[in-house]
Amino acid sequence: MRLAAGMLIIQQEAVGRAANAASVHVFSDDLAGVVDPILLRPRDRGTVFRLQSAGEFAYAAVDLTQTYRSDRAYYDNAEVASVVREFLYIRNLEALAICDHVETVSPDTPRRFSLHGTNAPQVSGLTALFQAGCQELKFTCFLSGATSSSSTVVNEGPDGQQRLDISAAGSAAITFLSVLQCRDAGTADLTIARNGNSLTINAVVIDL
Repeated sequence: MRLAAGMLIIQQEAVGRAANAASVHVFSDDLAGVVDPILLRPRDRGTVFRLQSAGEFAYAAVDLTQTYRSDRAYYDNAEVASVVREFLYIRNLEALAICDHVETVSPDTPRRFSLHGTNAPQVSGLTALFQAGCQELKFTCFLSGATSSSSTVVNEGPDGQQRLDISAAGSAAITFLSVLQCRDAGTADLTIARNGNSLTINAVVIDL
């Protein structure tokens, strides 16, 4: 991702008051319930290959492929061909764009973007609004390469943990482009539009 003016930005993980963690999952039938990173013993940590911070933005690009693979055969997810995550934080808008490029061996392998919050979000298609007291997080997702998609809210327990899942499949290479706006309750939505290889957030144009 690149700001149209030629500037770059990133920050890891989607962190806010209303929703607090974003992640991408690639599942085979055998590994659908395995999430313990110690048990999985990934081959390596993610590799940061671009990092930049300036007054208007922060940017990072990270290759996460080896964190989905394991030298323990039972836990290895051999369907993963490549997972690259880009972060672009636009400071004056308090908006975080996350671009996940996920490629699998089989086009039918399900992929899922998950976002956790303390309360169940209001969901409409691939958009959602998390609320917690006087704080909100507005989530907007765009998909590239997917021929099928769905959004599901999962109650993970009685302690207020809710999970929003955006699932996609249909081609080997799928991109999840997510925009998160952290704000005070009642604040107006950002104007977000996808047009081909560019994303506009208010007056900010991002080349993808």
